Amino acid sequence: MSPLLLSAVLECGRNNKEERRRKRLYWRISHKARQIRTMRIPRAALQSPSMSAFVTLYGSGSDQALITLTGFNHCSFRYLLPKFSSMFYSYSPYSEDGFLRRLPGSGRGRPRSMNDVQCLGLVLSWNRTRGSDMVLCLIFGVTDSVCKLFLRFGRLILLEILKRDSLAAVRMPYLPEAISFRGAVSMKYPLLKNVYCFMDGLKLRLEQSGNNTIQTMFYNGWQHDHFVNCVFAFAPNGTIIAAAINAPGSMHDSQIAEWGGIYAKLEDLYNEMGGLRVVDSAFLSSAVPVFNQVCARLFSSCRQCSRNGDHGTSYFSSPVRRMRHACLSRVFPANER
Repeated sequence: MSPLLLSAVLECGRNNKEERRRKRLYWRISHKARQIRTMRIPRAALQSPSMSAFVTLYGSGSDQALITLTGFNHCSFRYLLPKFSSMFYSYSPYSEDGFLRRLPGSGRGRPRSMNDVQCLGLVLSWNRTRGSDMVLCLIFGVTDSVCKLFLRFGRLILLEILKRDSLAAVRMPYLPEAISFRGAVSMKYPLLKNVYCFMDGLKLRLEQSGNNTIQTMFYNGWQHDHFVNCVFAFAPNGTIIAAAINAPGSMHDSQIAEWGGIYAKLEDLYNEMGGLRVVDSAFLSSAVPVFNQVCARLFSSCRQCSRNGDHGTSYFSSPVRRMRHACLSRVFPANER
C-alpha cells in the first residue's frame, strides 16, 4: 500500500472514530439537554409570519432594503410575483417524490404558514445567504421545518417559471439585437467602438469535500478556498447571452470559456458583424485571436497611460469599468448598492 493511500485510510478511520464518540456523548445526555443543543428556534420565540421582519421590509417599498435581502428591487420582484403566485396556489408544498403535485379542487385544508410573497422572498433571500437557515427563520417568522418545506417548494416553482420565461433564457442575440446593443454601448461610451457585451467569471464558494481528489479539483490556490467556477457573457439589457457553469474551482476563466463553447459562439457573431466584447486580463489567450484583438485594444492603452503616469488620460479604463458595472447591475441589482 502506498504511503498516500495509507495516510488517507488512517485519516478516514480517525474521522469515523470521532463521529462515533460524538454520537455516544449525544445519546448519553437527557432529552431536555438534547433539545437545547438542537440548533433550532422554537415557534414561541418567533414572530408571526404576518408580522415578520420581511413583511415590514417589503411593505416599506424601499428598493435598497429589498435589494440588500433578495438581490431584486420591487419592480423585478413584482414581475416574478404573478407567475409565481399562479403556481403557488395551484400546487401543494407536500410531495413524496420531489416533484410538484397539483392540489385537488376541493379547496379544503389548513391555511398555509406562508403566502406567495413571503415564499418568493424566502427563495430569493436563500440565494443570497450562506450557512444555517436560522437567520431566515428569524426574518420570515417560521420554524426550521416550515422554512425547509417552503424553500424546497418555492425553488421548484421558481425553476418552472424561469424555464418558460423568454427573458430568463440563455441565448446568443440575433444579429439585429446585437447591432442595437452595439449602438447603445457606443452612444453612452463613444470610445468603445463595436462593443456589444461584457464577459466575466464568477466563483461560487463550495463546501470542502472529504475526498482528496475532488477537493484538489475544486480548490483555488489564488483564493485559498473551494469554489465552483462559472463564466457569463452579459448584454447591455441585463440578459445573459452565453454561460459556462459548474466548472471545478481550479480551472482558469479562459479555459472555462473555451470548454463551455463561449469563445466559439462569440467568434461566430464576430465573423457576422465584427462585434467586440469587453473582458479583463483573465481572457488574454494566444489561442483565441479574436479576444487578443479586443483585449489588446482595451488594456494596452490603459497600461501605457499608467506607465506614463498620465492617469487622467486612461481613455479606455473608465468607460470599460462603467460598462462592466452597468451590465452587472442589470443582471445582479445588488451591485447597485
